[in-house]
Amino acid sequence: MLEGLPVADGVTPIEDVEEQRRLRLEEAYRQTRQITIEQFHVLMHADSVRHNASRLQTLISQVPESLHLVEESHKPLFLEVDLWRLVAVLRDELSLPADFDLAPRDETDGYTAADLAQAENAAMSDPVIQALFDLSPVAFSISTIGQNTSRYIRVNQAYLDLVGSNWDQIRGHEMVASGIVSCSEARAFRLMLLDRDGGYTGQLADIRNAAGESVSVSISARRLFVAGQFYDFEVLTRVAEA
Repeated sequence: MLEGLPVADGVTPIEDVEEQRRLRLEEAYRQTRQITIEQFHVLMHADSVRHNASRLQTLISQVPESLHLVEESHKPLFLEVDLWRLVAVLRDELSLPADFDLAPRDETDGYTAADLAQAENAAMSDPVIQALFDLSPVAFSISTIGQNTSRYIRVNQAYLDLVGSNWDQIRGHEMVASGIVSCSEARAFRLMLLDRDGGYTGQLADIRNAAGESVSVSISARRLFVAGQFYDFEVLTRVAEA
């Protein structure tokens, strides 16, 4: 559905494109809302005592009627039936201009040097982010989003010191292909938390430095929307060996 959303083509009036997108997204939300309510009823019928039927009825009454009414405060409600990730994507699409494509890029599409340079400039456009990267002794990284398309956009010197590389060696590289990040169930779980919750705190992980040595780290991350694009911001702290 996301791939089929209309985008500005330079011919169709932008107002018409925006309206078409709104109608399709509202229809997608209508179906998602119906599934949400059905799932609450399933919970009630499965075990009305354990799940507190009256509480679930209250939650059902709080499900927003339309997508434009969905707010961050509704997140716990949809998380109860594991649908927040989908609702959040629909909500974000509704807020974006018609010429912005939220759908992740295919790995086969690749990123050109110009794409990566533009992404880096956009990600660092916030002066607070720039200051953090320039001044913090803690390891920071910014990457594009996705299971197979997480590419380095920017790291600070503390990150380079942690992994024993220089920026030219990893700039624009896919994070797993760089050899630093391992493709594991733990990483898949962290990405799921970013997709579902928008972030996580203190997840333990092992990365590899330039010498091939395993380095234990604690990672906290947030998915942020900066200058018209989503990025994953990670903060890494080395875990001292016992």
